[in-house]
Amino acid sequence: MQRVVRAAILLTKIDFAVIHGLRTRQEQLDIWLTCHHGNGHPNGRPWKTNFNGTEKGQKNPEGIVGTGVSNHQGGLAVDLAARPDGALSWDEKHYYFIDDAMQEAARVLNIPITWSGSWLRDKEFCHWELDRKIYGKEKLHNLKGE
Repeated sequence: MQRVVRAAILLTKIDFAVIHGLRTRQEQLDIWLTCHHGNGHPNGRPWKTNFNGTEKGQKNPEGIVGTGVSNHQGGLAVDLAARPDGALSWDEKHYYFIDDAMQEAARVLNIPITWSGSWLRDKEFCHWELDRKIYGKEKLHNLKGE
């Protein structure tokens, strides 16, 4: 993902910043806890992730049952923020330009990626990851060294 992002920043019409790349299990849990109670139920705050950083069904060191491992935990995903005028913007129109650059960089580098703005039902415009059709769960875990 780093190679794609580095190439895309040279191609994009909209400046962007990396807001999340590689995460530890603890960082993933901390993000998950901002939108869930320890028992897994939503806490009423804005949704950020359904994955708490531990394999589904296993207990983590905090005693919380795992809901899944994020692709961020292996550096296989990245979240980008648009910076059209030097300040962060969440206006979705900017993310189509960023995706154009990300897809072109990925094509040139022959690294298939996907953008959650094109496949996630509740659009998350800031998230890109290695293409799951190419890099299935088993391959992704091997890439992460698991």
